Amino acid sequence: MMAVDVKGFGSSDDQRQEDIQDGLITVLEQAAKRSHLRRKDWFVDFTGDGELAILPREVPESLLVDDYLRAFKAELTRYNRDRLANAHLRVRIAIHFGSAVRSGNGHYRGQGVVAVSRLVDSDVLRTALAMSGADLAVILSRPVFMDAVLQGYTTGNAEDYRRVEVRQKEFRSDAWILVPGHDIHAMDLDPASADDDTTSAPEDTTGGTPDASGARCGAPRASGGTDERTRGRPYPGVVNNFNDRVDVSGGVIGIKYE
Repeated sequence: MMAVDVKGFGSSDDQRQEDIQDGLITVLEQAAKRSHLRRKDWFVDFTGDGELAILPREVPESLLVDDYLRAFKAELTRYNRDRLANAHLRVRIAIHFGSAVRSGNGHYRGQGVVAVSRLVDSDVLRTALAMSGADLAVILSRPVFMDAVLQGYTTGNAEDYRRVEVRQKEFRSDAWILVPGHDIHAMDLDPASADDDTTSAPEDTTGGTPDASGARCGAPRASGGTDERTRGRPYPGVVNNFNDRVDVSGGVIGIKYE
């Protein structure tokens, strides 16, 4: 079974929420096609900002952990490629193998459902996504990691995962986290270190002084180096140098980070 959740859904406005939902479904479906998984055979309970998927028992964990996650990452990168950083679809995924029972109302229940839901919603996974600045963070339950990854049934390296202890409500268990393209072992996963789903105005580091309209005038940043608002990526090497006061009230300035 797999649980998927999108970062920042609750703090988004109605239009952005619609965009997130459409984008997530697109990425999920395209990833299934690329990994030759029949998504129509899954039980999918869409939650608005994510989904719970129960896969047929004949689908091996290794296929989900390996082929599907690789395809999901590729589709997510494709989706985010032409979007500004603050409009990226950022996703947490949890994968677990356990019990699930179909209820009379058509939904699933059981300890497996509880486990995968607690894993995807865990503070440590939220922190890994927030601290890394990545668009994808994955957590595997103990059975999945031990049986699929540690035994060599996937192409990934067990050393790329970090063992963590998940404490979420009544749930307690070891789990393993992977952030593709990032060194998970070098991250501070203390939840107090990250501001996950809250939105605050970025610190003003442009210098200069505000005019009567509130617009800020002054020398822009020089090119090169990094900016914390791009999460460690180099910011563009093109700078407009203004030698006098500039009135930008009523204007729209956009910066696209490649």
